[in-house]
Amino acid sequence: MKNLLKPIAVFIVLTALFTSCRKDDKLIDNTNSFDALMAKYKIKGQVFTINGATGGTIIGTGGSKITFPANALVNGDGSPFSGDATITIKEALKKSDWLTEGLSATTVNNILVSGGMLDIKVQRKDNGANLLPAPIMREPNQDPKAVIMGEVIKPRVKQQDLQLFLPDNTTSTPATDPPSAWTSASYYPFGNGTNSYIFQIPQFRWVNCDGLYNQPGVKTTIKVTPDLSAFAGASNIQAILVYRDINTVITLPPSPGFFQSYSNSIAEGSIADVICIGKTADGKILFKVMPAVTFTTNMNIAITPQVANATDVSAYLDSINN
Repeated sequence: MKNLLKPIAVFIVLTALFTSCRKDDKLIDNTNSFDALMAKYKIKGQVFTINGATGGTIIGTGGSKITFPANALVNGDGSPFSGDATITIKEALKKSDWLTEGLSATTVNNILVSGGMLDIKVQRKDNGANLLPAPIMREPNQDPKAVIMGEVIKPRVKQQDLQLFLPDNTTSTPATDPPSAWTSASYYPFGNGTNSYIFQIPQFRWVNCDGLYNQPGVKTTIKVTPDLSAFAGASNIQAILVYRDINTVITLPPSPGFFQSYSNSIAEGSIADVICIGKTADGKILFKVMPAVTFTTNMNIAITPQVANATDVSAYLDSINN
């Protein structure tokens, strides 16, 4: 009996070792999955509580500050809200945040330089119903004490040739939404603090703190066409322009078979990395960088993404924040 157990024991050990190796291989494969990469860079929501009647200030882990005046909130039907509110924010303050969240610093006809983007959700604490800014909070008001005010830390990237981007404030305020003239900028800025940008928050969703990049000269339209012929079933494909010299990431709007900037919105002669990212049918990362592309008139840029290692993609994402 003793002699019979030895082979069985050896078999069990070898089986365990083989199984362990297969598990490790699977873990390695998982680290190169698109979903795992996105999870690594996913922006986590931060939760706070304020009282609607008295207002208050919240500060995120990235240093973003939002100040709610007293009586700044209303229920969905427009009635005043004076109870406790749950505030959930996401801070997108770096280029890698904007790239992985699919955000874009651009208007329909110009490049913006971003100081940061905040995703804001406000709910009643007692039943989870969504709350809105009170109507007076949605008016373009130059007094920061009279509106919901946001503040984000200035980025380390050097800013050049910036003009303050102000929406038209002559439009009357509708009952529930910001003025239509605000469509290209979802905030009304107050300017610069010592180390921060200060701006109005007129609605709860993604709001931006942007400056208009004063790029003189001719503007053009850029098309990016990924070659996905080797990757049937590929999904989550994005084409993105990453500017290194300014704090700008432009996620190009998709069309069937290609991605294209807004018409005549990209300055000829400007230089950016052209990125294509997505995932294969079996979940692996597809990625390609064309570094330092100089944009010329009506360029159609062909790009061929390849299966990529998560370590390499992470290294690139981390490098664009410097």
